[in-house]
Amino acid sequence: MIRNARFTDLQRLVDIYNEAIAAQFETADTEAVNAEGRASWLNGHLNEAYSVIVEEENGLVRGYLSISPYRPGRKALQGCVEVSYYVARNWLGQ
Repeated sequence: MIRNARFTDLQRLVDIYNEAIAAQFETADTEAVNAEGRASWLNGHLNEAYSVIVEEENGLVRGYLSISPYRPGRKALQGCVEVSYYVARNWLGQ
């Protein structure tokens, strides 16, 4: 099932993101994040313009995609977005 993320998904999104950090090639972050630190990020994405979309099976979020403004504040880029996606390690290639 593909759906918009809910705040109740936050810990799972953090877990998947931390797997990407540990892999050292999917994100520019180098240290694990926590739910408290990512709560404002998710709150900023619980809208139509810049959303987080999850894929789940049997109630387990297996991956997600986030849409974020690209270089906010630069007028020439105001119509551009950054798309990031992360898949739980055990679901890669599925």
